[in-house]
Amino acid sequence: MALHAGWVQDGKAYEWDIVVWNASGVASPAVRSGFTVAYPAPAALAWAEATLAANRRDVEPNSVLVSWAQTGYAAGSLVAYAIRRRRADQSEAEAVLVRLVRVAGQGNWTDHHAPPNVDLVYAVSQIVQQAGVGAVESPAVEAEARVAVTVPTAITDSTPVSAMVSVGVGALTAVVLAAPVVWVVTEVLVVMVRLLVRAVPVVMPGRVELVRLAV
Repeated sequence: MALHAGWVQDGKAYEWDIVVWNASGVASPAVRSGFTVAYPAPAALAWAEATLAANRRDVEPNSVLVSWAQTGYAAGSLVAYAIRRRRADQSEAEAVLVRLVRVAGQGNWTDHHAPPNVDLVYAVSQIVQQAGVGAVESPAVEAEARVAVTVPTAITDSTPVSAMVSVGVGALTAVVLAAPVVWVVTEVLVVMVRLLVRAVPVVMPGRVELVRLAV
């Protein structure tokens, strides 16, 4: 006996009574039988990976490019790709949904807000519309990444400092160089920068002079 789609729901338990009638219309005692509905889940994606990505003008990569295999289901059946993120020390239940990609032909997405300096796990699954069931999510495929961001070293009184000073119209600009960070300070007429006492070349139109800067 076949049941029409929509009569039963996935994951639910049901019971039915079976009664047989003969040609005279006499019914047999009912026989009760139980069953549980378990539709097969959609197939998982073939693979997923997470790689570091640098945006324009970034000194170092600070984003994660998540890529995955495209679905094997028809475009009309795919509801979305689901991308979740969690720290490596968190459980799968603690993963946060960060993106739903609803274009079947799209195979990647960039996470521009990945937490830095922690081990991350990205899980990619596909949500598929199944007849008589509705939207069902596949098992997830995971990929790991870590955005290692260098923390700049603060300038202290003992930090070796070199300075280049140039004069403009109505303003004075100082560029203080201290590896690995370049600090730029601009003030009108007065530059509030503490420098070591040293001779500094100053480039003026048509001449080069050495001036001595004092703290």
